[in-house]
Amino acid sequence: MQPFVSVIIPFKYQPHQLSMCLEALQKQTYPSKRFEIIVVDNDSNVMIDEYLPTGFKNLIIESEKRKGPSAARNKGLQIARGEIIAFTDSDCVPAELWLENGVKALTNSENCGLIGGKVVLTFKDPIKPTAVELYESVTAFNQKKYIREMNFGVTANLLTFRKIVTEVGDFDVQIDCGEDQEWCHRIYAKGYNLIFSEDAVISHPARYSRKELDKKTKRLVGVIYQLGEKYGHSYFSYMKGLVFEFFKWKDTYNAISNNRLNGGLQRFWVALVAIEVKFMRIRERARLLLGAKASWHY
Repeated sequence: MQPFVSVIIPFKYQPHQLSMCLEALQKQTYPSKRFEIIVVDNDSNVMIDEYLPTGFKNLIIESEKRKGPSAARNKGLQIARGEIIAFTDSDCVPAELWLENGVKALTNSENCGLIGGKVVLTFKDPIKPTAVELYESVTAFNQKKYIREMNFGVTANLLTFRKIVTEVGDFDVQIDCGEDQEWCHRIYAKGYNLIFSEDAVISHPARYSRKELDKKTKRLVGVIYQLGEKYGHSYFSYMKGLVFEFFKWKDTYNAISNNRLNGGLQRFWVALVAIEVKFMRIRERARLLLGAKASWHY
């Protein structure tokens, strides 16, 4: 018999996207009697019932007043019945084979701590993507790189065993952002293998506007400082990171030269966005280094 799976989805905004996520989960090839879906409403003030697809028999709606994705996922873990835990987000759309391929990769991999599946970026208008969407398409959600080089995966597409969660503990509610990175590092530190799966696929909308990208950039810089505080990094290491940011152009070059971009005009627009993001990161790093509080909140 196939293992029972609990799919945990924290929810805060965008109920229409949650509806699309749930509709995709209804179409999974994995037997519907062998998985449950737990949506944790993180104090959204949204009437979720109005957006739910009809015919669901394996859907559980919970609520968590403490703000933050860590608290929401932890609430889901408290009630999850599965021996396998799958994480995704409410703005993601799982492919039909997501659970089937993800569970297969997890159970067939030796000493596996978690599976990080592929995340495909989608555009609002595929014919006319914005400059920000193009930039996102060549820089965001590189799950293969995260898993193989940085020892973590994003919770937009993660699967693990319940016994692993029991061993390493819940998500750290003291971390506002980057909680998935810190949690995955705990699994890696226990000696487990982190595996990337090309076949366990989820799609995620690319950020569309500079406002959305600005929020993301500040959040990612905030991750560095929150994790640094947790691990006791020194002021010198923060200063070193800021100086390094000035001279690090490899990521910008890689974005511009990515073969997924079509022609010189797309490369030009991506170059402008990449340079803008670089100096936004420098400005945010400097601001935090001078003692300011993070300007991004969940």
